[in-house]
Amino acid sequence: MPLWGRKKSEAESRRQHGAEARSIPGWLATDPFSGVAGLLNRWAAPVLWEAFNEKVTPLLVEDAVESVKLRGAKLELKATGQVGWLFLSALRTVYKKTLTQDAEIRKLRDEVAALQERQLLMKETIESAVTRGDQMEAKCTALAVRVAKQKSRQKPKIPSAVQVRALVHKENWDPYTWDGTVSDNDDDRNWEDEVEVRVAELGGVESGERRVAMAGKSQTPYYKDQAKPHGSEQCKR
Repeated sequence: MPLWGRKKSEAESRRQHGAEARSIPGWLATDPFSGVAGLLNRWAAPVLWEAFNEKVTPLLVEDAVESVKLRGAKLELKATGQVGWLFLSALRTVYKKTLTQDAEIRKLRDEVAALQERQLLMKETIESAVTRGDQMEAKCTALAVRVAKQKSRQKPKIPSAVQVRALVHKENWDPYTWDGTVSDNDDDRNWEDEVEVRVAELGGVESGERRVAMAGKSQTPYYKDQAKPHGSEQCKR
């Protein structure tokens, strides 16, 4: 059963009981519960429960209620009990919300700790990657400097006669539009292979020494084979 009639605004309650709250030790007029303190001050002398300064638990409230000695008529005890139920209901609501908020705070702390751990791991990974990148950049820079030095010291290659002959025997070679390039950035081995094939296709003229060498290679086995039976016949005779 409610103990009040019409609802009062917070400002009206503070104006009405603010003066009374100023005279209560430990309570300020600006306290959110100054109005309630002013009402209770009419019924009994104010008591500061130091046990509730740090925390409020159901066991502490139970001990505090048991320590209160209630004397008086039945109606007075009933009214006191109603006031006690009122504050107990409010206290239980606040206590439940406090437990919920404490659980949320613990969860947030765990999440923050996990995020900090991930951040530390990512920081180490990034620092390692940056160090590795700096090392690779230093190596690439040194390699580029070496290549540039070798490039500056390298003398242009003089095309060989084989390369020139291979170039002029190409079907699409035009001396009027030729830009002077001979090798086309190919190495000598590729040029020699191309020259060999090109000369064979075009029936190029070989040097006299090459003809003699080729002829000697082809005739030598024949004379050796013929010499064996000739020598054997002389031995038989």
